[in-house]
Amino acid sequence: MTATSDRRALPTRRRRHARLIAALTELIGACAEAAAAVYRPIAAAPPVREVVEVALLPCVQVSLTAALLLDRARVEDCARWPDVVVWERGEARRTYTERCAVATARDLVEQADPPGAGGVPLPTVEQVAAMGLVAAGDEVTAQWRRDPAEAAALVLQLAAGASSRWRRSWTRRSTPRC
Repeated sequence: MTATSDRRALPTRRRRHARLIAALTELIGACAEAAAAVYRPIAAAPPVREVVEVALLPCVQVSLTAALLLDRARVEDCARWPDVVVWERGEARRTYTERCAVATARDLVEQADPPGAGGVPLPTVEQVAAMGLVAAGDEVTAQWRRDPAEAAALVLQLAAGASSRWRRSWTRRSTPRC
């Protein structure tokens, strides 16, 4: 289903949205009456009067009934046009996801010094070498059991940062994923 400018569909769309607009108009009117109940006595009070009694009950009534009024209008809308409502909700979810992705990309592009994953700064070369040693712990342990001299050589190689295999594996793990 797509949104078209078919002239025959216009009255249907107007009727569909009329119920929601009527509910909102009713709510706006109730808010205006509640505000008038508070501010009318204040406006009518003499300037020298410090305390003015106002009626807060209309404000409380509006706050308690507003959500119910809008929910009732939504439920009636869903019952009357279920296919359109399902389609609109799907479109809203899709476009929301797309807007979030665009906003995230824009934030990353606009950052002066983008951090690594989760806001943590990217490690230095020395830190990457140390992390390579930590990541190679199991391999070094297994190598130590077979040949301690080779294990020591592996540790020296990793400490010098010469092991491109560990550096590549750390780079893959530290790359932020969307």
